[in-house]
Formats: sequence, C-alpha cells, structure tokens
Amino acid sequence: MGNESHRASHWIFPSSGPSGRILLVLAISFALLLGVTSARESSSQLEDPRFPLPGGTHAITTINELRAPNAARSAVERAREAVLKNKFPEAHRQIHRALTAFPNYAAALMLEGIVDAEEQNFSSAERNLNAAIKADPFYGPAYLALAARYNDTKHYDEALLLLNRAMQLMPTSWMVYLELANTETGMEKYEAALRHIEQAEVLQPRNSHSDARAMMHFLKGCVFMRIGNQIRARPELERVIKEKPNSELARQSRQVLAQPQLPED
Repeated sequence: MGNESHRASHWIFPSSGPSGRILLVLAISFALLLGVTSARESSSQLEDPRFPLPGGTHAITTINELRAPNAARSAVERAREAVLKNKFPEAHRQIHRALTAFPNYAAALMLEGIVDAEEQNFSSAERNLNAAIKADPFYGPAYLALAARYNDTKHYDEALLLLNRAMQLMPTSWMVYLELANTETGMEKYEAALRHIEQAEVLQPRNSHSDARAMMHFLKGCVFMRIGNQIRARPELERVIKEKPNSELARQSRQVLAQPQLPED
C-alpha cells in the first residue's frame, strides 16, 4: 500500500460517505450486461459486435471470456442479478457453480470479490479481485473494481495505477472516469476531478440507470463543496434528491443542503 499521510478525508460529509462499493455494483450492472469491456490487445482479444458501446465503439471479448463454458457464463449472469438484489448467499452459490465449471473465470472471481467486500470480508475481496486480474490481465472491470476497493480504504496511489490500466482497456467507459474522479477527490485534486466527472457525463448513455446518474451528481456536488462553490453544489445535490428521493445518497444530500453555508435560491 502507498503513503497515505498527506491524503485528506475522501468524503466531506458525513464521514461514512458513499463508498466505492456503490460504483462496484453499478460496474456489475453495466460492464457485465454489455459483456467484457476491454480494448486493443489484438493478440489476446477479439471484438464482439453483439455488445455495442456508447460512441459507436464495441466491447471487446477476451480469450478468458471466450474459453468460459456456457454454464459458467449463465451462472455469472445469475450471480450478477443476485448481487443487484442484495441476495449475497445466492450470488455465492452461482459464483461457486461458475468457478467449478471454469476455475480461472475472471468475471466470476471479480464478482466474488465484490460480494466479499459487501459482506466486509475485505482481505478475501482483495484476494479475489487480484485473482481476477491474474486470470485475465485484459479484463478491465476487475481493475475498476479493485481500484474502487482501494478508494474505499483511501489508498489512492494504488487506485490511480489501476485506473490508468482500466482506462487503457476501457477508453470509452464512463465508469472509469467517474471512479478516477473519486480518486482525485480523495487526493484533493478537485479541478481534475471535475474534468473527469464531465468526461463521464459525456460518455454516460442517456438511458443509464438512475443510480448511476445520482452518484454522478452527488460526487459533483461534493467536489463543488470542497472548492467552496456552494452555488453550483446545490443543484447537483437537489437533483440527487429528485431522482432518487428514498436513497442513501438522497439522505446524505439532504444533510449537506441543511448546512447553513449553502445559499438558498
């Protein structure tokens, strides 16, 4: 792990703040729905036109994914759906089936790491996420997932290295840019964070999940607060409340808006 002594607290308020795990679940929702989104290692990857990406590019299917039998792929998809419904025991069962059919399946190892993190089994989470990268060095979502885990623990230097690799593999992924902004917020590089949030907004599909949009607006509001621009922070946080009124992000946004330094319209 890298040096943390000069790093600021990742989130301004509340101290528990939204974690990168929120982004991990979104990563499952989008990355696995689209297929394996990696790029341009022609000796090890084949382009798959069945999975279009925003901006006219296509997803890339790695050799690891192509080698996975149908039973393993189906089990991973069922595990992904279970994770999104917070049914973690079922997710573990499906992941076990996938890994029994194909022990080095990167997508299954990544999912196992994500479920481990949700269950606060963090050492196992990092072990499985690293195993996913080892099993398939061209599987971009695994780098993103491990980077988000490092963001949770404020190991921003390690997260940045992983995100640089993820960006090489998934150059059109809005998720990478948003997680990079998350890293830069923790490193107090607020102008860079805003630039990458804006890039994520450009790349994000218009029909993206409301959770993804809410996370984008919340992070943007937090960054504006950090640089003292409460006027621009307010509409971002209010949009979170409007789009996801009963969510944890909305609760946190209300906490921020209740602070006296935010001007009224």
